Amino acid sequence: PRLDVAPRPVPGPPKRFAQGIGAACTTTALVAYFGLGLTGVADLILAMMVVFATLESVFAFCVGCRIFAGLMRIGVIPPEICEACNDLRLTA
Repeated sequence: PRLDVAPRPVPGPPKRFAQGIGAACTTTALVAYFGLGLTGVADLILAMMVVFATLESVFAFCVGCRIFAGLMRIGVIPPEICEACNDLRLTA
């Protein structure tokens, strides 16, 4: 609120996908550290998460959203996923 920047709405599915990647990476780091004793692997995964979070907060570059877009481009994620969030009639 202190910055004079206009809000930029973004679609929900790419952001939820990015959140899922973050949750999966964090869980993997926890299992690597506590379950398997692989501290180096856990450190590497968490360092990657810090880089991704920094890119999002400083430069508004969402790595998970870019991955989502790439998966849509090659047909892994169907176009209906994003078409549904553009249809305001579907909101309750």
